[in-house]
Order: sequence, then structure tokens, then C-alpha cells
Amino acid sequence: AHQLHPFHHVEQWSGDHFAPSNLRAAGLVLQLGHGGARCPAASASPFDHLDSGDGETEEEAEKQDTTEQLSTDEEGFPTMASIQAELNSFSAFDIRHYDDAGNHLLTVVDISGIHITAICPCKCPQQSPFRAQLLQIGLYPATQKSPRTAFTFQLLESFRLMNLECKVTVMSFYKYLRRVTDPILPHAMPDQYKELLRISRQWRYLQNKLVFGFAHDSRVKVKDGNLAYFCPACPQPRVNLSEDWIEDLGGAWRYSRSFVMDGNFSAEHMKLKNDDDFNLTGGSGYFTASPHYQAHLQIADDKQPKSTCHEHKAVNQVHATQKHLAATGIRAIACARHGCFVPYTIINFQKGERQVNMDYTLCRALGKLEGMPRAAVIYDITCQFNVHFGAQVSRSDYLKFSDTIQIIWGIGLFHIHGHQDVCLSRYSPDLIPGIGKVDGEVLETLWSQLNEICGSTHSMTAAHRREVLNDHMLDSNRKKMLNIVQSLSRKYIQALQALEVTEEGYRNLTVNADQSLITRWIIQAEEAQTRCFADVTAMDIFDVQLQRGKREPLGGES
Repeated sequence: AHQLHPFHHVEQWSGDHFAPSNLRAAGLVLQLGHGGARCPAASASPFDHLDSGDGETEEEAEKQDTTEQLSTDEEGFPTMASIQAELNSFSAFDIRHYDDAGNHLLTVVDISGIHITAICPCKCPQQSPFRAQLLQIGLYPATQKSPRTAFTFQLLESFRLMNLECKVTVMSFYKYLRRVTDPILPHAMPDQYKELLRISRQWRYLQNKLVFGFAHDSRVKVKDGNLAYFCPACPQPRVNLSEDWIEDLGGAWRYSRSFVMDGNFSAEHMKLKNDDDFNLTGGSGYFTASPHYQAHLQIADDKQPKSTCHEHKAVNQVHATQKHLAATGIRAIACARHGCFVPYTIINFQKGERQVNMDYTLCRALGKLEGMPRAAVIYDITCQFNVHFGAQVSRSDYLKFSDTIQIIWGIGLFHIHGHQDVCLSRYSPDLIPGIGKVDGEVLETLWSQLNEICGSTHSMTAAHRREVLNDHMLDSNRKKMLNIVQSLSRKYIQALQALEVTEEGYRNLTVNADQSLITRWIIQAEEAQTRCFADVTAMDIFDVQLQRGKREPLGGES
């Protein structure tokens, strides 16, 4: 039975009590390559190299397996060096690489704890490498050459889910495993933290490649944004639109997208002395490819015009730097209606919310509209940003999107009340036709969830940080996708109820009004909403102009 469950914790009767033991002491050996039976070639040369040319020799293994004895000085007392060596060698585990029968001893880290397991690999002439044999039984080797440590698939997937849901770090998770293995002497357990840190990154990347169909053919190149979900409800050609959608000339807003831009200064990244690390994801997730982004920053015009609106912090502190930070935060774009992160649009801030940062990330989003005619863009300081956006795009080779796209600008309903009064009529999402009922603040809710993991990412390497944040954004979008039917159904019912209230309010407002005035107002409103793409001041017609009546003088006043 334990051939199928080799990682159970067991105890052995010692004469007067049950003492901790292991299944290896009971004779359990994991047999590889022959359906659980021992390889017929294994007994012929039990100490042969497990991977030809890659492993250590028998002499090297025996040398490592030999426990250093305490050496003594001339008077017979142990030397300090030998005492330190003895302390360093202390462990609750047998640190040999082979048992007396020649079976390989492998440190296996499972969700149940840390185990030293005897394994007999297949040594037939046409056998797979030892690392491949381990993968076939659900063990992920810590190294490709002569692995001495492996992690169960169940453990790696459990950690990935616990990191996503509970924000557990690798350090905390491994401390938990050591305590599960030995609650009394957890520090005596083998320290495989660095191995788990590295392998968990590989596992995360491989799982994402598997989900998106890139796992079984290494020749297929993973392109920008290929390992990322987008919104299942926003219009996407070849995904949720009919083939003749472009012929529906009257449905411009039906085939438009709405974006929200915002920065998160809790997702900072510290400067590291050594940040030389391999980037697994590149631009395949939600972060943009770093080399292309850095090239844009090198040539971009970094002058920040003075604000013509109120003294917004996002405008006036764009050049604020912190010397201990490599990145002061991140910038993201999400769809305004459903709150899904847009793939390949996340960038790092070097200072504050500079125009050059915003230009780049917005162009990445607009570049994926695939022929759709319009886009609504909501940003906290749109009234300042949109003034210079067109000029910035025309001057840069790194800022590209279709010049046929009509952009209508907006400001979130929370932030807009910190602007001048004129901004309300020009940029309120409530006055953007076809955008639906949105507040333009959905990224604030997404930041509150992402910030729970940012405390552990700020001191990671740049590559590791990107991978973790990518995975949490992917998980956020995955949850949105799984719940989109229930969410839209609920919102549809709410919209029908709100429609009845709105229609009743409209009837009460217009029942005694002059019909010619109503017709004229409708025409003026439609004209303003058409002209606003070229001239946002056309929306000033919605600004309420109150003419106060003259106050009658009180008695005694003259």
C-alpha cells in the first residue's frame, strides 16, 4: 500500500514507546520505470552513475557520505575545527546519497513534510534520464544533473494556490513544512528553501504555459501577452464577435472598449546589490517587455507642463525619487466595466506618474483594439494628460496605435470632484454614451487585493517580482472569467430596475416642458457628444448655469 503512498509519517515501537521512524526503515524503495517492479538491470551495478557523465563518481559520493570524526589535539581534547564540523553535520536525517543496498537516497519535500526516500532508478540501456524518471512519478527534481532533492507536484501546486489565496511566501511555507516534519527540532530538518524558491518559479511558469497551450511544443514562440487572460465580456474579434461585426456601422459603441488607468505606489521595488536573474516570463504576461520600454524612456520628452487644473499630487510630484527604490510603483490598465487587467500594459515607475510612463502603457492597450473604432480612457488627471498625448505619440517611434481610433476621455467619479467644476461636464463617465454605468475607479479595488502580496515582492529580484505579480493579476482575471455570467446576470437585473426609475424621473421632468425645447436639447446633447472627440469643450453645454434671481431688499435697506 505504501508504494502508492510513500510519504506517510510512521512510528516504530522501541520497546516502551512509539518513536518517530520512516518507511525506508521498513524496507520501502520506490522503483522507477517498471510499473513498481525493480529494474532487472539495477542489481548488476547499484552504484553506477544515475546520469551518465553528469553525476558524481562513487568515490566522490562515499567521500561526501563520510561523517567527519572529531579530531583531537596532542592532549586528546577535541579541536575547535572538529567541534564546529560536528555541529554543522548535526541533522535528524541520514545525509548519505546511497543506502547499503545501493539505492539512491533522495530528499523529497511533500505537503506532508520532508522525507529521505530510497529510490531505485531504471538502468536499462534505453532508459530515460533520472530526472525524467522522477517527473514520470510526480517528483520535480531540484537540479537537472544528479538531483539529490525533489518536490512533489502536489506540494508545488499547493504552494502556488496558497500564495494566490493566502499570500503565503516561500519562506513561511517552508518553515511550516519543517514544523510539520518535526515539531520539536524543526531547525534540524534539511534546508531546501532556496531550492523551493527556484523550483516554485519554474512550476508557476510551466503551469501557465500548459494552460495557454504552449507546454508540448518548445518550437512555438510565446509572444507578448500570450500567457494572460483578458476580459471575456469586452468585445474581441475572433473571440466573442461575429465575423461580420465590422459591417455593423450603427453599433460603434457596441464594438468599443473602455479603459481605466491608475498607478499603485504600494508595489514598490527595492534596489538590490545583485539583481542578476533570469526572466522567465518576459512580456508574455501583463508586464511589458523591459528592453522596449527602457528604449522608449531613453528618447521620450520628460518635460512635465504645469497643471492648468487644481494642484494634483500626480502632476506636481512626477519627478519625486527615492534612492533606495528601483521602482516606485507600477502602472496598470484595466477594462472599466468588468475590472480585468489588460495584458502587456503593466509598467514600472522610476519616479512619479510621469507622462512618458502613461503614454507607453496606453499605447500598448490601444494597439490591441484590432480595428475597433472607439475607446474610452478614464484617468485621474485626464484633463492634463490628454492635452499632450497626441504630440508625444507623434514624436516617438515606440508609441504606435491606429490613427483611426476615436478616443473619448474621462475621469473617475471619485476623483473628478477634486477637479475644477468644468471638468465634471467634460470628463464625467456619466456623460459618455455607450460606456455603461461605470465609476472609473475599479482599479482601486484591484489594488487593495494586489497590495496583500506587495509586501513580499518589494525585496525580490526584478524577474521574480514580475512573475509573482503577473500570476496574481492572471488569477484575478481568471476569477472574473469564471464569475462573469453570474456578475452580468445580476447587473442586468439591476439595470432593468434602474431603467424604470430613470424613465419615471424623465417623464416627471418633461411632462410640463415645451416639446420643442426637449427636441432642441436632445439635438444639442447628441451634437456635443459627437464633437467631443475633436473638441472636449463641446461638453460644456452640460455644465449647469444657474441665474440667481435678484434678492428683494429687506425692510430698512436702501
